[in-house]
Amino acid sequence: MLLLIGSLAVGCATIPKPAEIALLEQLRAEGPPEGMQHSERVLYAGSEVAYKQAVEAWHDNDLALAQHFAHVGRLSLRRARTRATQHRTRAEMARLAREIALTKEQDKTTTAQLARTKELIALHEELAVARINTREKAMHLSEVQQAATARHRLSEASLALKMAETVEAPRHAKKLYRIAKSMIARAEKKLTSNKIKAAVAAANIAKQKAEAAYLAARPLYLRDKAVASHGAENLALQQDLAAVAAKHRGVSVRLRATEEESAKLEVRVNFLFASTKSMPHPKKRAILLQLAAVLKSYAKYPAMITSYTSHRTPRKKRLALSLARATVVREILIEEGLSGERLIANGEGAMKLIGYKFSGINDRVELLIPLSAEHPVSALVKKPAPVKKPAPVKKPAPVKKPAPVKKPAPVKKPAEKAPAKSTPTKKVPTKA
Repeated sequence: MLLLIGSLAVGCATIPKPAEIALLEQLRAEGPPEGMQHSERVLYAGSEVAYKQAVEAWHDNDLALAQHFAHVGRLSLRRARTRATQHRTRAEMARLAREIALTKEQDKTTTAQLARTKELIALHEELAVARINTREKAMHLSEVQQAATARHRLSEASLALKMAETVEAPRHAKKLYRIAKSMIARAEKKLTSNKIKAAVAAANIAKQKAEAAYLAARPLYLRDKAVASHGAENLALQQDLAAVAAKHRGVSVRLRATEEESAKLEVRVNFLFASTKSMPHPKKRAILLQLAAVLKSYAKYPAMITSYTSHRTPRKKRLALSLARATVVREILIEEGLSGERLIANGEGAMKLIGYKFSGINDRVELLIPLSAEHPVSALVKKPAPVKKPAPVKKPAPVKKPAPVKKPAPVKKPAEKAPAKSTPTKKVPTKA
C-alpha cells in the first residue's frame, strides 16, 4: 500500500525547469528592446505569449512542449532585439550621415570663409604695400620739391648777386658782396650733398646779403656814373670849388648821390654869419665872391642856397632869419654877375643841426648844385610828400541826460572889488 502511494506521489510531482525557459527568462530580465517599431512589438508580444505557454507546459509536466515554446519565445525575443538594434543602427547611421552632410556643408562654408579671409588678408597686404609705396613716393616727391625750392632760392640769390654786380658791388660794398658770394657757394655745396634745409637757409642769407650789397653800392655807383657821364665839366667844377674850399677854413665840398635823387655837389660855408645876424661877416664875404667867380664860369649849373641857424636865435625868428640870410647870399651872387634864374633861396631854420645846438657852426649856408645832364632847376625842388587822408572819426554814442537835480536856494554873494586895470605891454622889435 505504501509503495502504491509513493508511486502516485512521484507521478504527480513537477518536473525541473527546463534550461530553455531559464534562458528565456534571462533574456526577458534585460527588458524590452529600445526603439521598437510595429514588427518588433509583434515579435516581442509573441515571445511573451510563447513564454507563458512554455511555463504552462512546464507546469503540466510537458517537457517537450515547454522546451518548444521557450525556444520559440527566445527566438522571437532575439529577433525583436536584433531588429530593434538594426533600426537603431540605421537611425544612428542616418543621423551620422546627416551630421556628415552637415559637416561637409560647414566644411564648405568654412573653406569659403577661409578663402574670403585669405583674399581679405591679401587685399590688406596689397593695401599696406600700396600705402608704403605711396608714402615713399610722397617722401620722394617732397624731397624733389624741397630740392626744387632750394634750386629756385639759389637761382634767386645768384640773380640778386648779378644785380649787385651791375652797380659794382664788389668795389662799393665789398663785405656784403663777399658774404653773399660765399653763402651761394655754401648753398651749392649743401645742395650737392643733399642737405636741403641747410641749402635753403644759405640761399636765403645769400639773397639778403646780395640785395643789401645792391642797395649799399647803388648810390655810390650812381655818383660815379653821374660824374663820369658829365665828363670833364663836372670834374672841373668840383675841382675849382674844392680849390676855393682849400683856401678858407670852414668851407667844404662833397658829392651827394642817393638812390632817389641824382648826384649833386654840396658846398658848405660854416661861420658865415654871427648868431642872430642876417648879414655875413665882412671877412667871410670874400668866400662868396670867389664862389661866385667859379659859378660864373659854369653858367649852365643852377644852385639852391639853403641857410640854417642855431638855437641861439629865438624859435619864432629862426625860419625868417635863415630865409633872410639865404636871400642876402643870393643877392651877393647876383651882384657878382650870376643870373637870378639859376639861384633859389631857401631857409630851414634850426633844422639839420651839425653840432651842439647853441654852437655857431650851425649858422651856415649850403649851396646845392645838381650834376644832371641838362642841369634843370627843377632838380633842386623837392616834391611834397602825398598827404594821407585822415581816417573818419566815429561819432560817439549818445549820452543819456541825467535826471534833473533840484537847484539849491541861491546864496547871496559878498560884494567883490573891481579888478585893477592892467596896462598892455608893448613888444620891442629886435633888430635882425
